[in-house]
Amino acid sequence: MHCRKGLEEIVRDEVKESLEKHGKFRILETRSGLVAITPAAAFSLGDIYTLRCFATVGFFLGHVRSSNPTESVDALASLMTSPRSQSVLAAFTEGSVRYRLEFVSKGHQRGAVRLLANRAYAMCPDILNDPRGAPWSMDLLPTGEGISVELRPKLTPDPRFTYREADIRASSHPPLAAAMARLGARVNHEIVWDPFCGSGLELIERARLGGVQCIYGTDLSRDAVAISQANFTAAKVMAVPLTLACCDFRDYAKIEGLGPNSVTLIITNPPMGRRIRVRDMHGLFRDLFAAAAAVL
Repeated sequence: MHCRKGLEEIVRDEVKESLEKHGKFRILETRSGLVAITPAAAFSLGDIYTLRCFATVGFFLGHVRSSNPTESVDALASLMTSPRSQSVLAAFTEGSVRYRLEFVSKGHQRGAVRLLANRAYAMCPDILNDPRGAPWSMDLLPTGEGISVELRPKLTPDPRFTYREADIRASSHPPLAAAMARLGARVNHEIVWDPFCGSGLELIERARLGGVQCIYGTDLSRDAVAISQANFTAAKVMAVPLTLACCDFRDYAKIEGLGPNSVTLIITNPPMGRRIRVRDMHGLFRDLFAAAAAVL
């Protein structure tokens, strides 16, 4: 089973913690963009999704050395319909089994998809390629030596982040927000501030970890502040005192509770000028560092 993400060390630590609590998984391998785990006991998809920091998760079915799918039809179809594949699909699917065949990073491959799907169907008619709302994706991923085949659950909405009532432009990808919260460690009586709170995901994920005394979020956008409030309510972490303010982070001293030496943790995904234009990027970060030095 593969968990693909950017901050693989955070996922590794999460798996270790899960292993200590439940004994469900153990780590096989970690490298850039990948954490590979194997089950140590019976598990559910819910057990996998308690790990909040991965972007995508897939069940590894096997590897074919050739990088040309049209030349490897039988080998790829055999992996897609293998006993391992059928076991996973049977265990985690209610009703008929449907999947969507996807060539990751290869663009549209209609001819190859049709050829491979037909061959897989001939081998196992119970597994059908259906691009319309299938609960599984059969991912063919190019590697240095060929093609890897992974079976990926397509759960929508993501069960880890159902609290996300709404979003704003340039807000963090939820697994990234979860990883950032864990990078801040777990310290009791934490006083947390996000100067650019956006839709509030980093603050919510930090609150979910526990040990938070109070939370502050600021943003120039009134929509962002309203969305953060809605997301906090949906996340059911309102027991943590929360202050959200529509203001420039430089005006933090105007917010009751924020001032010199008032904060123990700043967690934020600041604007980088790509999705939202920033006139003076160097000045923004200079002022951000100055504000952080003052409040921490």
